[in-house]
Amino acid sequence: MTTLMIVDDHRHIVQDLATTIPWPKHGVDRVLQAHSGPEALKQLDLEPVDIVVTDIRMPAMSGLELIREIASRSPATSCLLLTGHAEFEYARTAVEIGAVGYLLKPVRHEELVEAVKRILTERAKKEQQAAETMRMRDMLQMELPRIKAELLAARTDAEQAAEAERERIVGDIHDVVGYALTAMIVQLEAAGRQLLTDREAGMERLEQSSRLARQSLDDIRETLGRLRNRYPGYEDGEDESPSDLEGLIERFARGAEQAVHITIERRMSLPGKIEDPALIKALMNALMEGVTNGVRHGGAGMFRLALDAEDKELRLELWNDGRPFDGARPGNGLSIMNERIARLGGRTALAGTRNPDGAQLSIFLPLSSETRIAEN
Repeated sequence: MTTLMIVDDHRHIVQDLATTIPWPKHGVDRVLQAHSGPEALKQLDLEPVDIVVTDIRMPAMSGLELIREIASRSPATSCLLLTGHAEFEYARTAVEIGAVGYLLKPVRHEELVEAVKRILTERAKKEQQAAETMRMRDMLQMELPRIKAELLAARTDAEQAAEAERERIVGDIHDVVGYALTAMIVQLEAAGRQLLTDREAGMERLEQSSRLARQSLDDIRETLGRLRNRYPGYEDGEDESPSDLEGLIERFARGAEQAVHITIERRMSLPGKIEDPALIKALMNALMEGVTNGVRHGGAGMFRLALDAEDKELRLELWNDGRPFDGARPGNGLSIMNERIARLGGRTALAGTRNPDGAQLSIFLPLSSETRIAEN
């Protein structure tokens, strides 16, 4: 219901504007009459009024004062000012303090009707906007728990991805640095011993250590930069790296034999080429860890490697002639290796052996239908 109030100290003007215009036809349901500012405010206290049309010059309280009071008491009420030509500056002030417009007196009925209709249209737009804002707020309140849950899940996923990436980088750095440092330590120790008896042979060992250090530094840079994945085999003149598991193991074994002066006997019998990147990376990292630990902690010089597949399971066994494994708690490298294998659904075993004495690392990985095995 729309309520209009007309305020003027001239009663005949108020009555004319209130009764002769067919207001219901123009969207106004009720028309209130007031003949002074205080009277208008009294009625406004009793019931809400949508539009107030007021004269500017009135006794007791001017139209400007009335507009100020209405803006304070009822901010939702729209005020329209009626003013004479000599009072134009007052009209401008009225607009500045909150009036929605003004009309010059004597006002024609059509002008007043059009002004009121414009005000009603503008109020309808504002009410629609307010309703839409309320609807959106209610919708947001309803959706807020779901949004919070999704944001929390997204943050959790991001944190898990970041943690997985950190683990991957730590593992890669450990693989490259651990293997490289072990190889260099073995070379330097051998060079030191030979320098005491054969200077020329000792210097050759030092030169090999220098080449190994440069190659290892390149591998570390590649790992940190994550430009590409490859496994260190320290052979000069090898331009193209193999892509299948057997080829990579062969390349690594030859490089390891040359780098740390060990022997790796290989027996590999697979039904075809295995080129699955995740499986290859896990096995190559495990092989590097096994050789590194055998040399560094066991003092091994001989390794036997067996790789085969049976009943949809890939099995890698790496034995060395070093000190038998005593069941001690695995270090960081072995822990990373175990986690990698477990993520692929595999399992690992590390045990000491007798007759001959040594240590054996066994790795079992499922060959799923998604694992690529290309026939020879």
